Amino acid sequence: RLLGWTRVPQGPAIVLEYLDGVSLLELSTYEEISASLVDEITAQVQLGLESLHARGITHGDLSAKNIFITTAGGVKILDFGFSREREELSVYGTPQFLAIEAWEGRICGPKADLFSLGLIREDLLLGQIQQHRPFEAWKERTMATLNRSTLLKREPSERHCLNLRPAARRQALLGDLARRA
Repeated sequence: RLLGWTRVPQGPAIVLEYLDGVSLLELSTYEEISASLVDEITAQVQLGLESLHARGITHGDLSAKNIFITTAGGVKILDFGFSREREELSVYGTPQFLAIEAWEGRICGPKADLFSLGLIREDLLLGQIQQHRPFEAWKERTMATLNRSTLLKREPSERHCLNLRPAARRQALLGDLARRA
């Protein structure tokens, strides 16, 4: 959350809320994340994306390092450096989580964020989020995930959020996991 801005000797600075927790990438390094908690993370990220997309904003670089898990079990989307307010040709972002349309050189918009979330979800469920691969191998891996869920449809117009809603019990468990990590 943006709290304001100020000037410091080095120049202008923004003031953001303090977040206590870990990135999803860090969390997955320290802890095994159950399918139930993957659902909680997915549900909360979908809500965040729905809010962004309703304002005409595409994140553009949704990845495991740009999803933050608070010690209260909240999920925050971070790093809006590649975000934009219009659809455009783009190959920006983390290769591991790029949407199929980015690999194919097509126009990317809000539905690209859903595809990225689908890839993150797949990796979490398989326990392979930190797996290192050469750049071209990420493209092959992305092609292999097509149509596994409504998040991973080839055509952006066919992508839809999963029918998941945040749950207080799962949120509490997610917070416990973040505190342990």
